[in-house]
Amino acid sequence: MSGRFAGRTAVVTGGASGIGAATAARLTAEGASVLVVDVVAEPPRTCAGYLRGDVAEEETWDRVAEWGPIDVIVSNAAAAEVAPAHLTRAGRTVSRPPCSTGSARPRRWPR
Repeated sequence: MSGRFAGRTAVVTGGASGIGAATAARLTAEGASVLVVDVVAEPPRTCAGYLRGDVAEEETWDRVAEWGPIDVIVSNAAAAEVAPAHLTRAGRTVSRPPCSTGSARPRRWPR
């Protein structure tokens, strides 16, 4: 297979839909072996692997590490709570992306 990412392994968090799915598809088209990590039950059809898990939990990253050496990580996952104004703090939408809640980060990668 040829392409800019031929022979590389990529992880795309939040890759089951939207920008993450498009990124996973493009990396696949460019030759990468792509592992998508998402909380959604339905995996995209374009990836080599799919892992259902929350990237804010360290156990998910332990399972990602079992997949093998990683060359590229696309950190696309996010979470948001959306509710009517009377149910949110100070009438504002409450947003909680993983990066602001101390998402787990990979501590070890097999090489």
